[in-house]
Amino acid sequence: MGREFKVGVIMLTIVTIICIAYTAFYLSIGMQRIDHYMSLGFLVLLVVVVAIMVFIMRRRALVREELMRRIYLSDEWIFNYEIGYAPFSKVTPEGNAYEFITFAAESLAEMSYGFEVADPPENFEPRLLVASRRFRVHRSGEGLVIDRWRGALQRLEHTPEGETKAVDVGTFANAKQLVMLLEKEDMFYNAIEAQATSAIDRAMEAIE
Repeated sequence: MGREFKVGVIMLTIVTIICIAYTAFYLSIGMQRIDHYMSLGFLVLLVVVVAIMVFIMRRRALVREELMRRIYLSDEWIFNYEIGYAPFSKVTPEGNAYEFITFAAESLAEMSYGFEVADPPENFEPRLLVASRRFRVHRSGEGLVIDRWRGALQRLEHTPEGETKAVDVGTFANAKQLVMLLEKEDMFYNAIEAQATSAIDRAMEAIE
């Protein structure tokens, strides 16, 4: 069941309840027996109320989806409230940001935005938060294609009092920019620099 279908069902249910309540009220005061300007007024009021409710529900659904897409990273774990958690070392065996990006994109693409919430691992203290405000993908013959991925990377600092403070690292408008932000953190090494260093080492070995 897709998230669009779930949101549609919720909105339809609310609209149906409002319409039933309006009809009951309309009949209870006997407006169906008279031709009065208030009949049009009640109809306009119903349309306005329904439009406002649909707008509010849609906004809340988008905010909820954004919160559900958040991915938390610690030195040991990667966690999401729908996906659950996975060992950081298993997801990124080489410790580079590209491995994490691949995992995150595949995981977010499979999300159903259901109402079941996973629990974080015990004693989980995340250091980074990837907040994906907008995410849209499609699959082609070559695999997963990211159409849109926008959001922010935040560093989570834990105080002795047990509070968590979020510090903005930067925003990103695509996967490449997210990789660049992640590579500035000590949890990931810079794959580009590592490749360059490796190439230099091989060149030096060839000279020797």
